[in-house]
Amino acid sequence: MFVSAGDVENLVRLGFIHGFEARGGPAAPMTCADEAGITAAQFKIGDVVRLRSGGHLMTVVSLHLDAVDVAWSHIGTIETQEFHRGALYVLSAEERRAAADRRAFEDAIPF
Repeated sequence: MFVSAGDVENLVRLGFIHGFEARGGPAAPMTCADEAGITAAQFKIGDVVRLRSGGHLMTVVSLHLDAVDVAWSHIGTIETQEFHRGALYVLSAEERRAAADRRAFEDAIPF
């Protein structure tokens, strides 16, 4: 399988590959402070996120070195869970609007 430089750049940017610069090959080993900086840059409290595999829309409520605490509503109760930051992504404004439109449509269907 061929992996382009653009593919590697995207994997580095998304946090799936560590130890490589986006351009130019091996980088210096990451420190805990580097990891904390990546976590802080990737997520903010209040961000709307989803698991990369799908599922509920969730809100970031707390940040840790390599994990993110999220909360979501399910059948009238608030659920919380901690996930590794690599398992989540922040929804774009367009994705949030589409999800809100779907929710409004689903709420309008009488069952």
